[in-house]
Amino acid sequence: MYKTLVLPLIATLLLHASLVLVFLIDWDGSDSRVRKVQPSFVKARLVTMEKPKAKAKVKKVVKKRPPPKKAAVAKKTQPAAQKKQADEAKKRQRVEQQRQAEKQAELERQRQDRLAREAEQELAQAIADEELQQQAESEAELANSYIGLIIETIQSRWNRPPSARNNMETELIIQLVPTGEVVSVDIVKSSGNDAFDRSAQKAVWKAERFPELQNLPSRVFEKNFRRLRIKFRPEDLRL
Repeated sequence: MYKTLVLPLIATLLLHASLVLVFLIDWDGSDSRVRKVQPSFVKARLVTMEKPKAKAKVKKVVKKRPPPKKAAVAKKTQPAAQKKQADEAKKRQRVEQQRQAEKQAELERQRQDRLAREAEQELAQAIADEELQQQAESEAELANSYIGLIIETIQSRWNRPPSARNNMETELIIQLVPTGEVVSVDIVKSSGNDAFDRSAQKAVWKAERFPELQNLPSRVFEKNFRRLRIKFRPEDLRL
């Protein structure tokens, strides 16, 4: 192992010795053919390595477009403004139409209510009139039946005068009270024969009272019998 290291070591020493000899010969100037080489000195300085700076963020510059000209802006905004105005006008028109429709509907409803009320009133009035008519007819029929009874009673109390003739007729007004009593008897239309007229008047006084009248409703009595006007014309006269 030592033998293998000796040869390289000797070679290394020889090489270093040769280099030293070359330098010595050049420095002393013993060989003019050998060019002297001046050693150059290099100034060294300590350089501090700076950390690499972070890349600065590059701000993206957005180029602003120049403002459009007024004419161009007006040209672009004019259709939008006109459309907005048209939409608003249509909206107002729809609102007005709806308001008018609601107003017409309310007027129609009021008219229908008025017609319905008028129809109800007319129907109620017709029913009331019919009831009054029926009541009046019933009362008239009742009054006529009592008037016929009174005339029969008077004729039963009548004494025929010698001068009485066929078709003689006199009209009398008899004033009565609700009890049926006779208050007064007046001749309002003569038959042309005083004896016939007086005989009819006496016959009423002889009757004195018609008690059947007490059964009448007060309304019927006041309407028909408070002052009763009758035509006295006996049916059994032959001459």
